[in-house]
Amino acid sequence: MDTEFLRESTYYPQLCLIQIATPDGLWLIDPLANHLDLQPLWGTLNGVPQPIVFHAAEQDLELMYLAAGALPGHIHDTQIAAALLGLGEQIGYARLVQHLMAEELDKSQSRTDWSTRPLTEAQCQYAADDVRFLRLIYPDLMQRLAEMGRQHWLEEECAALNDTLRFQPEDDRQWRRVRGQQRLSAQQLSLLQAISAWREQTARALNLPRRWVLSDDFAIELAIKPPENQQALLARRHWPKQRTPAEAAELIDRLDAARQLPADQWPQPVRFTRQDPETAGLLVLLQETVQQVAQETDLVPSLLATTDDLLTLIRTPDRPQRLTTGWRAEVIGHRLRALLPD
Repeated sequence: MDTEFLRESTYYPQLCLIQIATPDGLWLIDPLANHLDLQPLWGTLNGVPQPIVFHAAEQDLELMYLAAGALPGHIHDTQIAAALLGLGEQIGYARLVQHLMAEELDKSQSRTDWSTRPLTEAQCQYAADDVRFLRLIYPDLMQRLAEMGRQHWLEEECAALNDTLRFQPEDDRQWRRVRGQQRLSAQQLSLLQAISAWREQTARALNLPRRWVLSDDFAIELAIKPPENQQALLARRHWPKQRTPAEAAELIDRLDAARQLPADQWPQPVRFTRQDPETAGLLVLLQETVQQVAQETDLVPSLLATTDDLLTLIRTPDRPQRLTTGWRAEVIGHRLRALLPD
């Protein structure tokens, strides 16, 4: 399965095409057609027992979740499968098809506007190829994983794709995505938290990209020099003219509330902290081991363990975590754990 969508001018992705291939056929489904009810399709897809196969599934799954409020119970991602076979951590679909089938896919429609109608023959061919070859390479990938004893690795990795929490908006954490927030104080971050939460909720309500509602630069400016009232906000040179007085009043209310927060409720800046010599030395030892195991298994080192994974292991070695559960524990976790001081 694959989807084509647009989201350059909207908050929510606009679903423009659905591609589905089975062993018996291939379908291009037009969700923009008048009066097309897709709920039976989502219900069927979410109920099938066999895996639904995607390549780089994250955005396709977001579309499905937004449309149906649920996800299929069993998902396989060929990008993850390829990574577990040592073919690269984020290999593109066209490159994977070329590697496995020696087929050169047409890339001329990669930046096409999928909302235009009617679709051209070239667009339809391009879209169909996204699942035509996916249907063919999937069995090959699964066979290779089985031969290497890594099929259960794929099951573990893909099980995480069913976690719908990542599609739930966390408005109070949106300040972390604002460019430039690293230079703000904790008190300024409390204002930025209010600004970015207001921006996210406004963007969602208007179905606009968040930076069309308010730019990152202006959000930082408001956090450093907050306006005292609605009139002062409306007088700011960078206040978007499209925003209404009511929206300005709501933002001022949010800022006033943020000013009343006690210091123990301010967001804490994310600062780089230098590791103490013992931790730094241990981290280097673990990283060297990761590199060695990566060579032995023909995997990308970051797929085995990131720096954050290693630091978590050093600080809380007895707590369940990525390196002490599942296939990573078998392949590298126990080996790393044995290097830690008692």
